[in-house]
Amino acid sequence: GTFVVYKDGDVSHPMVRERIWINSDFNFDNVLMGMMALFTVSTFEGWPALLYKAIDANAENHGPIYNYRVEISIFFIIYIIIIAFFMMNIFVGFVIITFREQGEAEFKNCELDKNQ
Repeated sequence: GTFVVYKDGDVSHPMVRERIWINSDFNFDNVLMGMMALFTVSTFEGWPALLYKAIDANAENHGPIYNYRVEISIFFIIYIIIIAFFMMNIFVGFVIITFREQGEAEFKNCELDKNQ
């Protein structure tokens, strides 16, 4: 689309400019940006804004349309349930077990036990 701007605020000199749509910071245009967007959802930081942008997304080089694809919210809800609640807990548990094993390995070759 186009819009009208006035040179130096003078209403007698209107200029028509072409509107250019810019991608948001988190998008699904390529694999890397999609992975970054999904990581953002899995950390629970800023995911509602990403959800609303995905719902309003329209065709390429067109502006957003309010509630254009509401069905995409089903994907976000399922993703949060599967990834955030299960996979992130498994990852954190794996890190804790690894640190515990490393701590026990340090006491293996010394005369002190864990309680000293």
